[in-house]
Amino acid sequence: MLTLGLRFLAAAAAAMVFGACPSAIAADNDEQGAPIAASQAPHMKAGLWTHTEIVNGGQSMTETYCDAGRALAPPRIGRCSGYELKRTRRGDVIADTVCKDETGALTQKQLIYQGDFSASFTIFGDLRFEGNGESLWVVGADDYRYLGPCPPGMEPQG
Repeated sequence: MLTLGLRFLAAAAAAMVFGACPSAIAADNDEQGAPIAASQAPHMKAGLWTHTEIVNGGQSMTETYCDAGRALAPPRIGRCSGYELKRTRRGDVIADTVCKDETGALTQKQLIYQGDFSASFTIFGDLRFEGNGESLWVVGADDYRYLGPCPPGMEPQG
């Protein structure tokens, strides 16, 4: 899995964007955590959310959508040799996955979910992709803010 240094770099890059203290994020998540089942993962509050995705330090997209209140555990895609969810003492959830898709491409992820999931939360991610003789490493953060109930006629996703 990822070394403490890589996790710190991922958290520091995302924290700089959101103004958090990177050393506090790395220190709080440098614990083993207790394993949890996917059914114990946090759920988003049903309603209207704004989502800002930041990849490798640059803002790439912001969207607003209606969510049905889905679970936030990453899906198992393809054959997974590793899939572990843990909850830390402060309530964060850490997901570590190693999976291959039908083409044999490898995806390795570490996601750290922080927040209360009913008003706002952030997912810090360190993702590696290998396939077709190429590799890609992406560090990013997804910031979610609850805006209220879904407007009439807007269909929920998830």
